[in-house]
Amino acid sequence: MGNRPPMGGPTGTRHGSMIPNMNQYMGDEYPPYQAPPPMPSTEPVVGNEIEIIVVSKEQWGYADMIEKRIKQESGIRFIDMLFLHSPASLNLTLNDLFARQTLYALVIAPVNEEHMSVTLHVLHNQTEHRNMPLEDAIQLINNDFRAFNESGGVGPTGPM
Repeated sequence: MGNRPPMGGPTGTRHGSMIPNMNQYMGDEYPPYQAPPPMPSTEPVVGNEIEIIVVSKEQWGYADMIEKRIKQESGIRFIDMLFLHSPASLNLTLNDLFARQTLYALVIAPVNEEHMSVTLHVLHNQTEHRNMPLEDAIQLINNDFRAFNESGGVGPTGPM
């Protein structure tokens, strides 16, 4: 089988260091048992209640104002904003938010600030409201969020 070096025994060497004699571990003293680290959870990753998607950096201030209003006027606390690097990735982003069980996505584009509107995606029941006036969107979110919680977090397609 070729010229393999001899395998190290209980007192052999490996990489230049001594392997201790195995007999020293055979006494009554064993190292304390350490449980292995926990396995990763199989529970789905839960997203924010609302994700505000900003299409253009110029609308960041408008999106920030919307976030503050929703926090002040509703029981919703888990809101985050993200800047969309490419409008072409909007569907991918919405699919990701749905998979993370985010309840609502607000899309903010330049036309929305101009008209004081948003495009609201109610992800837990997969509906979309394009260019909805901001006041109507906030009211819809508040009412829907309350109903969603009263139903135990069950949407038309089952538990989120």
